[in-house]
Amino acid sequence: LSAARLARLVRGSARRITDALDDFTVASLNCALAQVIYGLHQAGFQPGETVVIQGAGGLGLFATAVARERGAARIVVLDRITERLELARAFGADHVLNVDDFATSDARAKAVRDLTGGGGHVVLELVGHPAALVEGIAMARPEGRYVVIGNIAADQTIPFNPAWLVHLTGACSASAATRRGRSGAGSSSSSARTTATPTARSCRTATRSSGSTRRSRTPIRARPSARR
Repeated sequence: LSAARLARLVRGSARRITDALDDFTVASLNCALAQVIYGLHQAGFQPGETVVIQGAGGLGLFATAVARERGAARIVVLDRITERLELARAFGADHVLNVDDFATSDARAKAVRDLTGGGGHVVLELVGHPAALVEGIAMARPEGRYVVIGNIAADQTIPFNPAWLVHLTGACSASAATRRGRSGAGSSSSSARTTATPTARSCRTATRSSGSTRRSRTPIRARPSARR
């Protein structure tokens, strides 16, 4: 690769890094880290809550580390690659589950609920497969928050029964999508916050970030904040 070619590739997309930062530190300064930090922020994650992470790729490992650093009480990570799950433990996961160890999606969701005492306060979808959404919602506890970051392809769909949300919450549902203006124009994050909450107070809180304080009994509709 010629110096001229490299200069064209880098121009406008790279920034000079001070020599005071070593390669190990600089390696984490990428879009994956930014997306999971923003996703947890949008979910209103608080220290002492339980986090469930679907996927132990780059996004999942960063999410594990950030959740641990921010005081998660318990972190459960799911993947089907043993080496990734081992890394997830090294990054701070309390429990790792190989999805292939379970015969059905329901069995996986039950295992997560058993480990977390009823499901995650925050569940992060970092897989990129649309089927993960249905399974992930079943891993959230009542008043839990489900954050979609991995699914960004516009042409992928899944069958969805709004009653799943009613069964999850038992009362009401509210949607609070991430807003492009808050993440900045050109953001690579495609995370969308979908929140299911059973109390009027929680519903009002959940809808605040979307500019509304009205109670909602409509199915959740998640909107991506920005496309790649």
